[in-house]
Amino acid sequence: MKHLYLLLIPMLIIVLASCTLSPNQEEVMTGGVTDFSNKNAPKTIESKDIESFRTWFVYLDDQGGYTRYDFATEKQDDGTVELTWKLEDEETTIVVDAEFLLSLQEIIDKHKLASYNVIDKVTSGLPYEYEPSHLHCDYESGEKINFYMDGNPPESEWMGDFVELFSSVFPGKE
Repeated sequence: MKHLYLLLIPMLIIVLASCTLSPNQEEVMTGGVTDFSNKNAPKTIESKDIESFRTWFVYLDDQGGYTRYDFATEKQDDGTVELTWKLEDEETTIVVDAEFLLSLQEIIDKHKLASYNVIDKVTSGLPYEYEPSHLHCDYESGEKINFYMDGNPPESEWMGDFVELFSSVFPGKE
C-alpha cells in the first residue's frame, strides 16, 4: 500500500503541473502585446445623440506629471446630463444641460475617435504614463464606439480636449 502512495503522489503532481502549462493559458510577458481588436467593426458613426459616455486615461497634468482621469456622462430622462469625474479615490457628480453632449460629440468628431472603434490592443508592462486608455460611447441609435489601447499615443490630443471640457464645468477643477 505504501508503494501505491509513492506512485500516486508523483503522478498527481505531474498531472496538476501539466494543467498549468496549458497552451490556452499563455501569460503575457512584459512588452508582450495582446490584441483582441475587431478589424471589421464600423469605423464611422452616423448618430450624434450620445446616450452615455465613459473614458479613462493617463494624461499630462498642469504640474508636469501624469494623472489618471476618469470621466463619465449619462443622459437623464428629463434631458439633463449627469457627469462624473473620478480622480484617484475622489468622485464628483454634477448635472448639466444637454448642450454638454454636443461639445463632447464635437471632440469625438474632431479627433475621428470612431476610427478606433473596437481596437483592443495593449502592451504589457509599459510605464504609468502609457497605461491603457479606454473609451466607450453609446448612442441613442444603438451605435457604439469602444476602444482600449496603449495610452498617450502621438495623436492623444483628444485626451487633453476631454480634460479641458470636463474641467470647464466642474467647479474647482479648472
